[in-house]
Amino acid sequence: MKKRITLTAFALLCASIICHSLSAQSVKHVEVEPYIGLGLPLRDIGGKEIRETAGLDAGIEFRYNLQEMPISVGADLNVSAAARTKDISEGRVSHNSQRMVSLTAICDWNFRQGDNVAFFTGVGLGLAQRETIQPGIDRGIGICPTYGLVAAPRIGIELWNHFRFTLETRITQRDYNVIAFRLGIPLGGGRQ
Repeated sequence: MKKRITLTAFALLCASIICHSLSAQSVKHVEVEPYIGLGLPLRDIGGKEIRETAGLDAGIEFRYNLQEMPISVGADLNVSAAARTKDISEGRVSHNSQRMVSLTAICDWNFRQGDNVAFFTGVGLGLAQRETIQPGIDRGIGICPTYGLVAAPRIGIELWNHFRFTLETRITQRDYNVIAFRLGIPLGGGRQ
């Protein structure tokens, strides 16, 4: 399934580059986009006995559309969560939940900006706090927070200047990388 998602994302990116013009249209400068979606851990860290479960991916993004260029820059505040279940032995199961809060600076290149169907590709770079919550260890619940950098390459499509579908990967360290599919509602964007 991960191969399929990656191939679909690559095909979407190639189609947007080949089929659409790169010229910028006059669009409103400031956009705010609340979004919600599903996030799935990318790497299974213990073999086939680990089952990964999709979790919530939500946040808000602020973008500034540069004039005369099909580029937008901004910031993204994101919260994501997912779960992993591992069979230990003799019917015993270990559960853990993983959460991440990240703040990234973003830059998107927009294809056919302002049209009813507009593609985009971009990248974010910022900071993340990750927590692994392990219930059932010695005193009940164990929370192990870690901090680090996060890189967030992404592609997507915006429809009618009101619906923005994004496929994004947040890469931190090997213990918790997420691929997320989300729906956002851009407010304030569109043609001037």
